Amino acid sequence: MMKKMIFTFLLFGPVYHGASQELSKKEIKEACREIAALIQSNYVLEARGSQIAAAFLEHAGDGRFNRVQNWNQLDSAINSSLTEISGDGHLYVRHDPQFVQELKSEWKEDKTGGDAQTFFNNEKAYHSNFGFKQVEILDGNIGYIQLSNINISNESLETLFATMAFVRNTNALIIDLRDNGGGGSNVGAVLETFFLEKNTALLAFTDRNGRAETVSTVSWLTEKPYTKPVFVLINKGTASAAEAFAFVLKHQHRATIIGEPSAGAAFMNNYFVINDNLVLSVSMKAPFLPGTQTTWQGAGVKPDITVATDRAKEKAIALALSE
Repeated sequence: MMKKMIFTFLLFGPVYHGASQELSKKEIKEACREIAALIQSNYVLEARGSQIAAAFLEHAGDGRFNRVQNWNQLDSAINSSLTEISGDGHLYVRHDPQFVQELKSEWKEDKTGGDAQTFFNNEKAYHSNFGFKQVEILDGNIGYIQLSNINISNESLETLFATMAFVRNTNALIIDLRDNGGGGSNVGAVLETFFLEKNTALLAFTDRNGRAETVSTVSWLTEKPYTKPVFVLINKGTASAAEAFAFVLKHQHRATIIGEPSAGAAFMNNYFVINDNLVLSVSMKAPFLPGTQTTWQGAGVKPDITVATDRAKEKAIALALSE
């Protein structure tokens, strides 16, 4: 999902829908072959992609999908297989005919890797307030922002700007990313720019051919930056773009990270249409600190202060009050 996108990791994990029509063995076989071929030709780590594809075809051939009766069951069975083989939270199928049609309409052709712009501008995004779940001023003049996902676009910039204006005069800021499964931005690293100098190199995204694209904070932001202490809360449910935010602020020494290690889902994914019922998410780029091999894939972001997730906010408040 690159097309000028920054931190565009779509939400971590598949989405499930209602029951569907019965499947034939031919339909299952064709879907599995297409999935394996797309993984082999697109996965961010070429050799690993070939291994995953081969192992998946072995699973498809050993009869484990034989009792599948509908697309929902195939979705579940395939995802169990892919998780067992790869351990990659961005590699999954999704049974969602409506999403298939949205992607086809967006791309104007089938089976083309897409950036899923529909994530940024749809009914669900608006109804969830673009992930801005809670914003308040706590006792002691501590700002608190709870984000349920990362959704930064032209549609949500007004909400982001209003949020940052509301907490502008606080003595410290807590950003709660616990159980935030990710998301992204299609207008650049705007959120990060509120806390770091403009044009600061953040991450280098490398594809399977070794080509790297460095993402930096934006130069165009005119809103006032936030300069007071920042505390970011994470846990094992913090994934993808939410992890990226915590990771870069930690390594830029701009925030104190509190809680539990995050999910370790660093790769950037694209969607591919398999058929009228299934979409495949494939990891296609790997982020590193520029000039290094430092990433959070697999290991997760390590907190500066490790505490149980239900005590993270309390710990952050205590630290903020001591500043």
